[in-house]
Amino acid sequence: VAPEPFRVDSLLDKLMYDIIARRLADAEDCPDAVRRYFSARADATNMLIALRVGAMGQDADFAQRLFVTGGTIAPDALGAVVAEPGKLLPLVRYQPFEAHVRRGLEFFEQGEGLAPMEKQLEDYGLSIFRAHRYDTDSILPLVGYLLAREREASAVRLVVTAKAAKVSEDALSKRMRRLYMD
Repeated sequence: VAPEPFRVDSLLDKLMYDIIARRLADAEDCPDAVRRYFSARADATNMLIALRVGAMGQDADFAQRLFVTGGTIAPDALGAVVAEPGKLLPLVRYQPFEAHVRRGLEFFEQGEGLAPMEKQLEDYGLSIFRAHRYDTDSILPLVGYLLAREREASAVRLVVTAKAAKVSEDALSKRMRRLYMD
């Protein structure tokens, strides 16, 4: 019996976030921006899991088995989002990524799927490092640069795929992530 790709993907995510959490706990001189980035990534992953599981017609118990560690939003609280996506907004109130989640959720509720939400959350993650582009005494500009190169490679793949599939420019622009140098 072949493993379900969704299950394999979720197991890899859980393992990766467990490793990240352990390494961050052991890193005494880790910049706060790096900690905030990985915390936000874990929260983003969990929010997307809750929305995706709900869209699949599964329940909160199913989502609980998929949630990753390392975020600031309690997985128990995210279980309610599975049945009611609107319950996500109170959970992110006063979080630094609240505006990004709000915009992504608007697109999701309009039937645009999760791609705009993913875009918003990735844009927030990059913004953490964008603020440190010109720091001269830290590693943060290098981390931002590496994330920017990843983002640009992803943008090229997206454009090539969209052109091959004859996707409209409007649909493509909704999925393009903000670049580091914007």
